[in-house]
Amino acid sequence: MQMRKNQGITLVALVVTIVILLILAGITFQYASEERGASSKVHEASFKTRWIGYKEQVETYTTWQIARNMNTNIGKIHAGEVLLELIQKDVITDIKPDEIKNSINEIIGSVNEKDRNYLVIYHGELCYVKDSANKDAEQEAKWSNELQIPVLMLK
Repeated sequence: MQMRKNQGITLVALVVTIVILLILAGITFQYASEERGASSKVHEASFKTRWIGYKEQVETYTTWQIARNMNTNIGKIHAGEVLLELIQKDVITDIKPDEIKNSINEIIGSVNEKDRNYLVIYHGELCYVKDSANKDAEQEAKWSNELQIPVLMLK
């Protein structure tokens, strides 16, 4: 009598494999759909990297101005198209439109187009402008605070 060997996988092994794959897929989907999922972390890292670079360039510029003028008053360094809008809406009342003499490009070499709408230099300091029209405003304002970048509210 010749014995036959079963070759291949059993139905039980197949079901167990499918169940394990479904569990892993569920965990992956849950992680990706969470607020702090992978795409959110990429957005956060990208935002923080750009804004740290902007902050360093503003600090370099203000330090250069202090050294050049031998005056520690950086209160007259203002830049940003959005800053004019904030002055016109009376959000900022301590400076006048004609006091904005610096261009963002003069202080920061290149600015991401989206960031240009939320970036100003106010009294020599980089500031994030929180605008309710920006769907990411809450999160970006939180990240700005983490980077010790002041947040101005645009209403």
